[in-house]
Amino acid sequence: MIVTYFQNLVTYFARRADETCEREWSVITGIAERLLFDVSECIQCERPMTRELLSRIKGLNRLAREATLKVCLFESLMPLV
Repeated sequence: MIVTYFQNLVTYFARRADETCEREWSVITGIAERLLFDVSECIQCERPMTRELLSRIKGLNRLAREATLKVCLFESLMPLV
């Protein structure tokens, strides 16, 4: 279930990178791909996720939220230009 969640995130981030052509989304996609690999490995090896891995997941969430807010703000200001 969590692997599917990360697969969907990677797909979403990759689509955002393609749509916006912003390097920030490409970086976020790369981070999500690495986390997908690490989470999958934990599940396959039946290891619990470490604090460090959970912290990286939270960091990804924060980055994605900031990037989304930045895009929304930019788009809301576009009619003013």
